[in-house]
Amino acid sequence: MNVDLGETCHKPHQKCEPTNVFFFHLIRIQKWYTILHGSTIIIFPSQKSFITKVKLGKAKKQNRPLPHWFRLKTDTKIRWNAKRRNWRHTKLNI
Repeated sequence: MNVDLGETCHKPHQKCEPTNVFFFHLIRIQKWYTILHGSTIIIFPSQKSFITKVKLGKAKKQNRPLPHWFRLKTDTKIRWNAKRRNWRHTKLNI
């Protein structure tokens, strides 16, 4: 959604790039990004699709240590989570 308050873009099929970077501010408001440039306000949603967000949420929930009570069970040989992932070492390829 592009709300124009006086300044128009002369390139109808291209994105309007800000000419003066000094007045270029990026403000995070809930899940929408707002770009303030002079008198022009450009509002656009975040870049993640819903499927990507679901995959990231599942990976976040899986990336945790074993519960302590599970280690105390008598017949288990599992001592740690073998699939534990570090964000620097292993990427999700999403």
